[in-house]
Amino acid sequence: MDRMASCRRCRERQKGCCSGGLRRRRPKGSGRPQRRGFVPEGVDRISALPDDLLLDILARLRCARAAAHTCLLARRWRRLSTRLPALAFHAVSTDQLDAALATSTCPSLSLLDIRIPCHIGVTIENTRISTWMRAAVRLAPAELYYQDVIICGNSGLDVDREVELPCFQRTTSIKLEVYGAYFVLPPAAAGDLPLLESLSLESCQVDLGDLVPRCPRLRKLQIFGRWDLDSLKVDSTSLQELDVDISADSLKIRHVDIVAPMLKELRFLSGSRPWRWSVFKTLP
Repeated sequence: MDRMASCRRCRERQKGCCSGGLRRRRPKGSGRPQRRGFVPEGVDRISALPDDLLLDILARLRCARAAAHTCLLARRWRRLSTRLPALAFHAVSTDQLDAALATSTCPSLSLLDIRIPCHIGVTIENTRISTWMRAAVRLAPAELYYQDVIICGNSGLDVDREVELPCFQRTTSIKLEVYGAYFVLPPAAAGDLPLLESLSLESCQVDLGDLVPRCPRLRKLQIFGRWDLDSLKVDSTSLQELDVDISADSLKIRHVDIVAPMLKELRFLSGSRPWRWSVFKTLP
């Protein structure tokens, strides 16, 4: 009786002096009972997943820099970021972007999105942007976006604004938001943009008379911001939607010609009133 009372007092005080005689001991090393699916500490189950599944996980980060940082987790992840099917670079340095584009090994990206915020005052040389364009041709993205990029043109010469616009054989959507750039296409013998369906230009120029005929599937064309050319000519047998919103300080435009038999939607806003306006559309 005294022994039971003593054990009860011990248990109440959590001293456990008699627990050995009253409780069943577990074998050493057994610890707590393991639940079904229990993973011991230190075991990396994620790295054991197939490469395709890991690449899908990294793609959902929607940031190439964050995906590259996963190499700190384990050696298994070190080269995965170079095989991402979609690359999005937001607020990265130009050197980091150069290295990432050079090391990417995916032969056909679903997306290449490059964004260098203009509010941080970064300007990029036209030759460097042309280099990025050539790298994009090798990666063959289905969608290509250059956003918030400001071209560096300190000399004021037009040649400092020229940027190569290669012929992308696989790309269906292009958005170019490169402030001050004048995109130049290669000779016609270099090829066309056979799959391009959507093109958006913001505060940058290109010879539409040369570009649009090379896009036999172009359905949507958007032009926003500055337009420093004195004319705007669109001649397309496939275009269905044309959206033009030119800023008020673009006073050079005087001549607008649109030939689009399949055109369904047209919106045109301009700060300067064109001297000549003509729209030709073949009705069904």
